[in-house]
Amino acid sequence: MADQQCRFCGELIESSGQICKHCNKAVSRLSVPPSSSQAAKKKPIPPFLLIAVGLVIIVGIIALLSVLLNRGDQVTSGSGESPQSGKQQNGPQSSSSDMIQIEYEGVRFVYHESLNWVVKKEVVPATDHDDWFAYPKHIRITLAEPQNQGQLFPGFLDIYPADLYAGINDYAAEVIGQLRGIINNEDHYSPESALPFLPELNAAQLFHSNFKPLRFLDGQGVRFLTQHGQDISPIVNEALIYTFQGLTEDGMYYVSIVIPVKHPGIVEDWESFFAETDYSEFEPNFLNYLERDRNLLENSPDLVFMPDLSMLDQMAASIKIGNPAFLYSK
Repeated sequence: MADQQCRFCGELIESSGQICKHCNKAVSRLSVPPSSSQAAKKKPIPPFLLIAVGLVIIVGIIALLSVLLNRGDQVTSGSGESPQSGKQQNGPQSSSSDMIQIEYEGVRFVYHESLNWVVKKEVVPATDHDDWFAYPKHIRITLAEPQNQGQLFPGFLDIYPADLYAGINDYAAEVIGQLRGIINNEDHYSPESALPFLPELNAAQLFHSNFKPLRFLDGQGVRFLTQHGQDISPIVNEALIYTFQGLTEDGMYYVSIVIPVKHPGIVEDWESFFAETDYSEFEPNFLNYLERDRNLLENSPDLVFMPDLSMLDQMAASIKIGNPAFLYSK
């Protein structure tokens, strides 16, 4: 019979023995020796090792999540181009769901839905006369308020073939040359000089303010606020406009945006102004009134205006002309 194990001290004794030689105890019942795996003492895992393993697992999970999130960003933004991609950023960055896109005859742009414009798109035929008010065939996209909001005319975006415009209208040729000089830093901006503005109006620029160079997808230009008049008159919301005047990089197309705007610190209309101020007092102090209100506009943040000027900048910056070559045809 095989040797067995003492149930008191665990040492092996001969199967025939009744007294354990190691602990001197009587052995009446002998147990079968356990297997080597059972005989070995099991040591507990040290707590610091458990903590270390846990930290390694947590770090690994965080690293995996980071990789997955980065890949998601690349998928959503890798190939898409925003209206100002690669260009100077202008205006608030709105989500695509807030923007309305307009496309017509190769011209494309977006504007914020809160502007709530009624849009009309048309190709305007060329005039049949040759004078200061002559213009070539061009694209006009009217951007009107749903109801008359007290402005003299609705907003619009015009796209002209620049060379044809300059060829039939000397004033347009002068304006296009002036704008090109400002863009190329050959003609420095001056607060005292009239800024480039097309189409020609039967009135003069009374002032301009809030001047800013601005790029769009196919070129660059300038934006500013102004008001036109045939005589001395105060600045009023009824006639105050935002305008962007630009040229495509190849010089083929002239862009004109005109949008009526308002400022809470400016009188609504001439009737309201002269109800409070006598013309005999206004006339000799015209320049003082003009400078006062110009400074108010110049020092006001974009969001004070209605609509927000930065929204209008964003629209201008998003313009893509494409190639409306038909404007150069008869």
